[in-house]
Amino acid sequence: MKTSKFLFVAAFAASLLSCQDDTFVSNNANSNDGLKGKLVKSGLLGIGYGAGNAETRAYSVDGRFIWMPTALKADGSIDVDPITGAARSNQRIGFCWTGINNEDPEYSAATSLSQKVYTNYEFEHVGWLDKNATGVEKEECAPFALTNGGYIVGETVNGDVATWQSNPYTSTNGSGTNYQTKDDGQYAIGEYANGELNLGSGLFKTENSDVFEGEYLVYFPYNDGFTKGQILAAQPDHFDIDVNLNRFTTLSRYAFSIGRVNHYAGGQSLEKISTRTLSSFAGVKLYNSAISGTNNIKKVIFYANETGFLFEQDLDAKACVEAITNSKPLGEEVYYKDGTTAVKTNDTNAIYATLTNNGTEYATVSTSANGSLNNALKVYFPVLPQTVNNLTVVLINDEDKTYAYQAGAVKFESGKDNSIAIDLKGANFESKYMVVDEETLFSALENIKSHGSTTETNTIQLLRSVRIEDVMSHAPYVGNLGTMFFDKDINIMTFCKPNAKGEEVGLSLAAGQEMYIKSMDATGEAKLTFNVPFTVEGAGCCDADVARLSVGSTASGIANIEFTKIINNGALALANVAGKKATIKVGELVNAYDEWALDKGKTLDAAQLFLLGNTQSDIEIGTLTNKGMVTASPVTVGKPGCVVSGAGKNWTSWKDYVDGAISTLDKTSFTIRPVVATIETLTNEVSVGTKDPTLNKGGEINIEGFAELVVNALTNTSETAIIKTLNVKDGEANTTIDGRLTLTGASTNNGIIDNNGVTNLVGQPMQNNGLLIDQLSGQLGGQYIENGTGTGLSRTYHSLKYETDLPVKGMYVSKVATNQRLNFTLTDEVTSASVNVIEIVGSDVSFFNLENVDPNNVLKDKDVYVAADAKQIAFKALDSAGKATEKSFGHCVTVRSNSTLNVKDGLLSTVNDVNVEENAIFKVDAKNNADKSEITIGGDLNNAGTTTHKADILTVKNDLNNEATASFTSDNRFVVEGNVETAGIFDSNGTPNAVTGNFDQTAGNTTFAFKTTTTVDGQFSCAAGASFLREALGTSGDYRATVNVGGLGELKGNNNGGGWPTVKRN
Repeated sequence: MKTSKFLFVAAFAASLLSCQDDTFVSNNANSNDGLKGKLVKSGLLGIGYGAGNAETRAYSVDGRFIWMPTALKADGSIDVDPITGAARSNQRIGFCWTGINNEDPEYSAATSLSQKVYTNYEFEHVGWLDKNATGVEKEECAPFALTNGGYIVGETVNGDVATWQSNPYTSTNGSGTNYQTKDDGQYAIGEYANGELNLGSGLFKTENSDVFEGEYLVYFPYNDGFTKGQILAAQPDHFDIDVNLNRFTTLSRYAFSIGRVNHYAGGQSLEKISTRTLSSFAGVKLYNSAISGTNNIKKVIFYANETGFLFEQDLDAKACVEAITNSKPLGEEVYYKDGTTAVKTNDTNAIYATLTNNGTEYATVSTSANGSLNNALKVYFPVLPQTVNNLTVVLINDEDKTYAYQAGAVKFESGKDNSIAIDLKGANFESKYMVVDEETLFSALENIKSHGSTTETNTIQLLRSVRIEDVMSHAPYVGNLGTMFFDKDINIMTFCKPNAKGEEVGLSLAAGQEMYIKSMDATGEAKLTFNVPFTVEGAGCCDADVARLSVGSTASGIANIEFTKIINNGALALANVAGKKATIKVGELVNAYDEWALDKGKTLDAAQLFLLGNTQSDIEIGTLTNKGMVTASPVTVGKPGCVVSGAGKNWTSWKDYVDGAISTLDKTSFTIRPVVATIETLTNEVSVGTKDPTLNKGGEINIEGFAELVVNALTNTSETAIIKTLNVKDGEANTTIDGRLTLTGASTNNGIIDNNGVTNLVGQPMQNNGLLIDQLSGQLGGQYIENGTGTGLSRTYHSLKYETDLPVKGMYVSKVATNQRLNFTLTDEVTSASVNVIEIVGSDVSFFNLENVDPNNVLKDKDVYVAADAKQIAFKALDSAGKATEKSFGHCVTVRSNSTLNVKDGLLSTVNDVNVEENAIFKVDAKNNADKSEITIGGDLNNAGTTTHKADILTVKNDLNNEATASFTSDNRFVVEGNVETAGIFDSNGTPNAVTGNFDQTAGNTTFAFKTTTTVDGQFSCAAGASFLREALGTSGDYRATVNVGGLGELKGNNNGGGWPTVKRN
């Protein structure tokens, strides 16, 4: 195996008696990031070693330190790490440049040592050197072929391989590795072609071809949690320990040590790196001095609620160098500090060890084998140096009973044996459930189900956060679907304080897991209380699927369940019960995407909150913050009917399943609203991407038919956040069963509220700063809508843009489709005062006579949208004698795509713009029933569709903008008091016409008919590619088309062989 560089290490860790360990260290990062410094070739590096008892870091059965992969295949090659799952289980070490070059200061990256390092190169163990080696010897023309060492099988293509024996080494102490042949009283010895190997002298490689010359800190084990900055000293926060194996194995694997190289010059060199152990050797010595007795212990827990247990800590590089150079103590003195105070990096309330004994899921402490301290069962694991106040050592036996030993204040010191001796004589293991992991949680739940109290609440105490990663592994308790069963009162709680990062101790359901919670209590009185936060995970950075939690199950009933706090990043179904009443209470619920969901597109079932149940679901939520999607409906979801991402799946997600179930409901499904959720404070807002803020999703609440949300304080925060009440049958009002939103207190809408069902403002008026749409089927009751005073706003909903320049903060849209409803909207004392936008979606008459429909002429203060598709909407204004009257048909008027608006018979006007969307039709028509038909547009006429003018006169008070998709045809007189800009078809057949401003033809076809006169006070221009035509006289004796302009601008278009407009004389 070709490698780019090597490091030879002989390492001895400090003993429990604080003996010095002589070891090497190295680390990873091939990028040099443009740092100032001298790059050298890494080459081959040999590390000498010192003598001494290194028993505490031994892998050897005889107590010798050896470098040895955790797992080896049958042929001796490196196997997968059985603990971490990493592809290779060989040891890794780190090599960190301090930024200082002591030999050539000009090649330093800094003027002096600081808290940080500049590299973190990784080296991995690939072999051993001869027992007498003082450096690496290689063949002259084969730089990777060793003459005084041997590679692990599979790590070289040359013949220099360590001998893999057919049988493992054995001694009176037990069985060891097949690479060992003997123990010489000082070292574990192996063999290779040229002699004997010292298995404590490791050969290491790295893929980094260039490194900086200078001073280095070296550490073990390697940590990829940083590339530069502070060195991160990390220890696991839990351990799996087989007491049948070498008791020092855990220390050997995880104890953190650090050393220094004064000057590394690269190439082939011989150095002696002396490392010192930072970790303390914690653990217990368990014995029983009673006459007889046996205890089967499956968990050893160090619990420190007051101070917590530090398991990750940034180090101060300068302090490390000074301590190593001057033989000062390690410990908290080398921790990264903010001023004079050490800054905790990461801690937990409890660290623990899970004990096994050669397959048995506990370790036995008996008076016969462990009757004295000298014969105690010794369990060791490393912890970082720290002082822990009020330490409690909790032992859990094979019956899930606990014994708590109060150890008091304990100082864990670097390189020292700080294990705690505990005599189990007289120890009382109580039926108190203390939980540190998934196994102890489900074991406690199962025991309570089988043996728990029926008269008192059963308490499960979390000593640290627990992540549920494999629900089905707890069968048969969890059944066939993965269910947390209960039939007695249970309180899951903690006394733990938040850790250094502010994280609370709680439960979490891991990504990809699906779990149900349900009661097996036939009376429905049993109550399960989660007095800790519960997190339902999203897919995260690296998983494929979200977690799904159902509080309830379609297969059985559910009693009372209460949560103090739920953070839902996945799919959460509350009251998901068929045929039984469900009572759910949640103090605080956050429904949101995790930090990766939007950026990585992992939104399938992410941040989905379902409020369900088909019988009687009473859901009470204190504070709900929704940044995802909420669906309330009397349906159910999940197994066995719904199989997601599995064999034979019939749905792709819980959301699909719920939507499908909702589609099967009709007016006869229920006579009441089975789902009622009462929420004290509801905040609805849209999520944005963490890295890409242009990505946005969520902030949507759907209150389906047969469901109700009763909210005291509502804030619809984001401009695009949506709250919808929906019908049982789309577009059909069924007041008693349609989705209902009841607001009992203050409410503010900055986003969009789409009321198809019922919205009741029971407490206070709603402050509307966004868009509120009252659909034809909707019913709005209670207090009024306050739109405030502002400068107008714009909102887009379902690709439709609503915009107003009215002096308001919010738009209240009332949809109308009949003469009577339009009249009600414009004349009702409450509605007329609140509604500021009318959207006409149909009509039951041939025209709306505004003389009757709008007797108070209030349309001038309301924007109008025409969205009736094939149904033509017509406005007229005339009295019973046929005399035209003055009426406004809107403040601003927009004709939606595929819709038609006809205005005629009256003196009709708008206050501001008329907007004709693409494929829309705006007809300014000739008089029919009235004596006049005069139309005035008070602002711009923005035409992207088709506008035809046949009225007596069309007046546009500002500009006429005729877009490329538009057609403007005028068969009678028009007056534009601003500018005309046309890029589409402009066909003028009426006369006389007047334009006060400029006439700019940027594209399209413009035609003026003969016998017409148009006066343009400003400048006329015709851009390249445009077609302009003044129609000729032909054989007629009448006059040609006359276009008189104040001036000529660009004339690059095609005048079709005719004349350009003529310039007026001053």
